[in-house]
Amino acid sequence: MKIDLIKKFTSRKFLAGLLSFAGALLTVFNVDKLTTEQIMLILGGMASLVAYIFAEAHVDGKRVKDELIIETEIDAGKDVNGNGA
Repeated sequence: MKIDLIKKFTSRKFLAGLLSFAGALLTVFNVDKLTTEQIMLILGGMASLVAYIFAEAHVDGKRVKDELIIETEIDAGKDVNGNGA
């Protein structure tokens, strides 16, 4: 069984858990509320951006892979449905 670590680390559940842990640490170390809010906003924005970038990269990679498969089938003399010409 292959584990896709990039997919796991960019999942919304993992990122939400990470932000929650960061908030708990800031509270434990008595960081004032305004600073905590500012840090959480920055981390939340960064997490959203990272998730978006990896999601777009995944979609783009899938599209390129599908295009290569279609080109290979056309070169092999198959139609779009995979039937021989």
